Amino acid sequence: MPDQLTLTGGALTLGAGGTIGSLQQTGGALAATGTVTLTGASTLSQGQLSSGTLLNQGKLTVGDTGSSSVPGYVVGDGAVLENAGNATVQGTIRFNLTGVLRNDAGATMNIANRTNASLVSANAAQSAFAALFDNQGNLNVGFAAFTVASAFNSSGSITYTGNSGSSLNLEGGGTISGSLTGNGWRFAVRVKYRKARAVHNRRGRERRHGRRWPALEY
Repeated sequence: MPDQLTLTGGALTLGAGGTIGSLQQTGGALAATGTVTLTGASTLSQGQLSSGTLLNQGKLTVGDTGSSSVPGYVVGDGAVLENAGNATVQGTIRFNLTGVLRNDAGATMNIANRTNASLVSANAAQSAFAALFDNQGNLNVGFAAFTVASAFNSSGSITYTGNSGSSLNLEGGGTISGSLTGNGWRFAVRVKYRKARAVHNRRGRERRHGRRWPALEY
């Protein structure tokens, strides 16, 4: 495979076991047959990963900053965007029904120091939305209101690195079994269809609204 690859449109399928030094994707559909590995500095701002696993072992920047009419990089059904190196989410990532974003044990994922970042459904009408954000490594949340519409599982660490008042908003439930550290941060759980909301601060105090608990454990 090429050491450098730029994809701006159309459809491209890459074979299993391939390695790319640098991938710059601003459009189009990228399909991986099995696992394709990125080893250098790569950027995924627009377009989609339509199938297979794209494994970052270098430095990855992913997510559109909102300048386009339909912002965000799309992780398609059954596709896995996996970070084993250093990754920065700087805007919006959109999931189809069953896409997965995974941060491996020992890897670092940074939620950029900007106004907002989010992991959302590519189609708001999808009632069977079952995407997953799986954090097994180090997740650093900057000065942002970071919203996760998919299920969120974290067995790794979550560190708040921003200023007081920012939040991690979990809309899809999940399990947090790892550590939560940092000063002045909060994370909120909102369940869209149950009319319930709980806000937890880092000391474990809770404020409840609504009649039913969201599906979150930590």
